[in-house]
Amino acid sequence: MYVAGLSVGGIHHNTIVVATQHNSIYAFDADSSGCAILWQVNLVGAGETTIPAADIANCYDILGEFGVTGTPVIDPASLTLYVVAASKGGTNYFQRLHAIDLTTGAERSGSPATINATVTQYSGATISFNALLQNQRPALALTNGGVVVGWSGHCDKGQYWGWLMRYDATSLAQTAVFNVAPNGNYGGIWMSGGAPAAHNSGALFLSTGNGSFDDTVSSLPPILPNNDFSMSFLSLNPTSLAVQDFYTPSSEATWSTSDLDISSGGVTVLPDGRGPSAHPNLLVGGDKQGNLWLLDRSSLGRFSATTNNVVQMLTLPGSSICTGECMYSTPAYYAGSVYLANSVSQLLELPLTGGIFSANAQNMPVASSTSTETYQFPGPTPSISAAPSSGALIWVLDTSAYATSLGSGGPAVLRAYGVTNLNSTLYSSDSLSNHTAGNAVKFSVPVVANGHVYVGGTRQLTVYGLSP
Repeated sequence: MYVAGLSVGGIHHNTIVVATQHNSIYAFDADSSGCAILWQVNLVGAGETTIPAADIANCYDILGEFGVTGTPVIDPASLTLYVVAASKGGTNYFQRLHAIDLTTGAERSGSPATINATVTQYSGATISFNALLQNQRPALALTNGGVVVGWSGHCDKGQYWGWLMRYDATSLAQTAVFNVAPNGNYGGIWMSGGAPAAHNSGALFLSTGNGSFDDTVSSLPPILPNNDFSMSFLSLNPTSLAVQDFYTPSSEATWSTSDLDISSGGVTVLPDGRGPSAHPNLLVGGDKQGNLWLLDRSSLGRFSATTNNVVQMLTLPGSSICTGECMYSTPAYYAGSVYLANSVSQLLELPLTGGIFSANAQNMPVASSTSTETYQFPGPTPSISAAPSSGALIWVLDTSAYATSLGSGGPAVLRAYGVTNLNSTLYSSDSLSNHTAGNAVKFSVPVVANGHVYVGGTRQLTVYGLSP
């Protein structure tokens, strides 16, 4: 995360903030070739440790230990960093929401807040938040004066649910709790680390994974127990977290049984008016099967047992090869085009007009340009840099060399493309021996700011652009 002109010790610094699985937060001088540390804190409580990954048996989604997983969020007005840290004390497990003063690294008043929640099932039974089994994977979101935090599971181990909670940004008081499938199970909010997408009207949009679904009624709020929303795209009220609208595919039950999550990738709110005349305001996202979904934000489509009531459902190139492990990134949008890649395809430029809205006979979107490189699992989430006086660039990380066991893995590769010509690679960090990035971290995204590109890796922050 990047903060411009942050005053630390009375001196203004452009600052890059980094969080680690060791529960450490670092603030670096973003313009210093030596990455000078402005402050550093560790969020492990007294007498506690980070949670050993081995405590989740036979799950290797996170190696060694886990502490901070979800990307924190910054409030530039109050200069506060919000972050969730996980820890272990004896046989007890904790997750806590911290509010950190960006200028000093100190805890704000009332911080941290220990995360707990319960919901009541239709049967009257109570289910409780489990700090060990719940994976705080999605990035945090700050909207309408609240911090929104989401969870999935670790490798589908144990009894977990998709949870979403809202905390007051000033007091850290918990103000709302939403459980995706309170009368059933699972429904993780995965989204490859992406945050819920917030529209300027206030609505929150997200997607959910395999699990229980039973809302087949035509109106909201549903008649209980029809309030399980796994395998769905959801629109939520930003303060109450109540479901305002949803879309669930007709094949949700079959797909859920096969672990073909809707929520494998993140969702993107396209600018108002970019859709066709009948559906001008769109939400876009991908799933494990390599389907690209375009939904009307004002009427998501809800559920039909016989048809997929959406604006479009398209099949991304390469989806027949990745076979259920296709889309693990968040689409980017710029100047009328959507940019994305699945886990076995080139980076694609998909113009809305003539590309997405004019699919070919195989129901595939028509790309106006594609990269020469093919990306493997997990595929990149693009970052776009642009200025009024210069051309826009697409920046992506190839993180396919991420570690699958302790001590394994290789470097991430940073690449840049022009937005209208992905066929030409303008830069690739593997072309120069002294440009090698740190070892790849799954789902990481390059941060582009003030002429620099920042790449987080295993125990390493790599900065590009400090010198010619």
